[in-house]
Amino acid sequence: MLKSLFALGMIAVFAWYAIGSVYVAMLMYWWFGIFRPHEWMWWDVSSLRLPLLAAFLFIVPAFVKGYYPRSSHPIFILIICFFIAALLSTISSCVSYQAVTISHVATIILVILISERLLNSPNTIWGLILVATASLAYLNSTDGYGALIGGTSLLNIDISRGSFSDGNGSALGGAITVFLQLFVIQAIGDGKTGNTPAFLAKKTFRILVKLALYALLIGTVVFIYKSASRGSALSLIIGLVVWTLLQPQKLRILASLGVILAIVIAVGVPQEYSERITSAFADKDDLDDSAKSRPHFWSIAERMAETHPFGVGIGCYKQYYDGYDQSGGYYGRKRSVHSSHYSILAELGYPGYVLWILLLIATYVTLLQVRGRARKFRLTSNQQDFYFKLSNAMMASMTIFIVGGSFYEMAYNDYTWLMFAITMAMSRVQASSHEIRASSAPPSKPAMV
Repeated sequence: MLKSLFALGMIAVFAWYAIGSVYVAMLMYWWFGIFRPHEWMWWDVSSLRLPLLAAFLFIVPAFVKGYYPRSSHPIFILIICFFIAALLSTISSCVSYQAVTISHVATIILVILISERLLNSPNTIWGLILVATASLAYLNSTDGYGALIGGTSLLNIDISRGSFSDGNGSALGGAITVFLQLFVIQAIGDGKTGNTPAFLAKKTFRILVKLALYALLIGTVVFIYKSASRGSALSLIIGLVVWTLLQPQKLRILASLGVILAIVIAVGVPQEYSERITSAFADKDDLDDSAKSRPHFWSIAERMAETHPFGVGIGCYKQYYDGYDQSGGYYGRKRSVHSSHYSILAELGYPGYVLWILLLIATYVTLLQVRGRARKFRLTSNQQDFYFKLSNAMMASMTIFIVGGSFYEMAYNDYTWLMFAITMAMSRVQASSHEIRASSAPPSKPAMV
């Protein structure tokens, strides 16, 4: 009941301000895309067509005010080529089978390209990350704290919320947001920098917001732990290593992590959780059905690509699965591929898979470029320190997605594509900053005497 009232209140606030601001309308759209309150509210609000209203309030005013998708960035070009490959594979093979459709992919691509145009400052980038991470963190934290207080596990519990279809997906989504949540807290600063939003100028309110965000961050980690999601736990650890290595004070952070790890080992972890995690590294004959089934699903994706080099079509893996299953239905019928990357291979074929890999590489390269430029000025410029910390968080998050996405289907998830938009925007906005322009300007010629 309280969640429903909270959701209605947020809808009213967003809708009121979205009428006069395309940026707020964009935040409202992403809040709906990730939070999706209409799916779990107590009351049936389907007749209000709230997602359609959110899209209308965002896309139409954006076009009217000239915020068209327009960029020459390599990521933009790869995204357009990716969509063309998706469209061709779907037209030539099948009509999308279940949840993921070509219209969904077209919508999410259009939205991220328009969103990228609206992000024109550190504050606007920070605001979008805040809404996206806090929306998912709120959902995860409520379950995480509930399981912690009740002493229960979230393993094998059917959890479907927001833009994630099950508990494993939600856990991976939460893991992706961990370092972005930490960045949001860092970027608030002390209220004296130009990157701090105006509404956080008052110290008392700023402290309360930080405490709330820390509570959501801790709740997210608790949720990942309580879900006993092996892929999410593994990817979060690897993401932590990447994030640590990117920090300027590596030794201090590594020492702190070592102390935390020693405490965890000394205290111990629940036997159920340790068995669940270590089972991922068991011998082939000792793997549980969940771990054993994944190579089977992936091999089917490879065979689909061999017989359909241009893919079977967006969302069509399940429709083709039974025809390629040589186990006699041992793992069931019309099963999922259980991998973001193999789903691209099967559904978009070799051209789409190559474009997907190039898209991930281009994102990393862009983040490294942003980080490299920011590193030169981060000690003297608050704005470049902002980009330095954000690029570190983004690379950790992308690493978590790539590792965890190998075990769960999130290739077409809203949050995954949002990271592409943020990467393009931060690269563009940083390039227009005073420090970067000054450093790239050619040296002036000495005056003639």
